[in-house]
Amino acid sequence: MERELWGLAELNESLFCDLDDPRVLNQHDAERLWCRVGAFPTQCREGYRLAGRIGRRAGSSCPPRTVVIFGLGGSAAAGDLLVRTLEEGFTVPVFAWRGYRLPKWVNQDTICLVVSYSGNTQEAVDAFHESRCRGARTIVVSSGGDLTRLALAHHCPLILNPRG
Repeated sequence: MERELWGLAELNESLFCDLDDPRVLNQHDAERLWCRVGAFPTQCREGYRLAGRIGRRAGSSCPPRTVVIFGLGGSAAAGDLLVRTLEEGFTVPVFAWRGYRLPKWVNQDTICLVVSYSGNTQEAVDAFHESRCRGARTIVVSSGGDLTRLALAHHCPLILNPRG
């Protein structure tokens, strides 16, 4: 009955496998993605540790009035996760921004995290430049590419993700 509801009635039983069996899972998951998912809590703890170190570098005598986390596609998920899980603890507005340009209100009172896994997303590179031009405190989260080079060249805080 349930398969019929989902339009799966004609699927061959051999297409289904027991994902609770590690041997079967390893056979079908050559990239070992399930291990990466299992390591997510450890990655969050490490990210929190890195963010504390970066936060001290990005700080100034004046606390920010807003925080914007710029990212597109999968890179935007980090901002969404941060905002959804920690929003009650924030003392300033924090926005996950998926637009192709920064919001008009980004200025010197803003911390702007520019997130791009590859570091080569053109919109993220543009957001980096725009953030710096507006005087925002800019932090880069990337695994390399143009954004990493820009962060290093401009002495911006950098959270370097492991490549994988």
